[in-house]
Amino acid sequence: MIASVPADWIVDRGRHWLLAWRSLTDDAENAAFMVLIACRIWRFAVENVHCSKAQAAGWVLNRNPSLTAVRQAVQQYEHDPAIVVDEQGIADVLDTVLAETAQVR
Repeated sequence: MIASVPADWIVDRGRHWLLAWRSLTDDAENAAFMVLIACRIWRFAVENVHCSKAQAAGWVLNRNPSLTAVRQAVQQYEHDPAIVVDEQGIADVLDTVLAETAQVR
């Protein structure tokens, strides 16, 4: 049996990866992964909910529809691997999630 993992620890580890990915926004191969996991980290930090990448992306877009990289990431992940996820858009998502998760700690 594995003991439960404190939610704060999960958020802290998520923020660790967001900071690491902030210097990797030019990584086209992992762009959708970074954006969609950032969405999951944000939703977990706010609502303590584990959900799919697509569900987290929808949740984020309801909160902030200006994050265009989220739409691009969903399209790349679900429909067309050739879709480009904008590098500045990735940075915007990561910065937004870092700011929002800092407020809920």
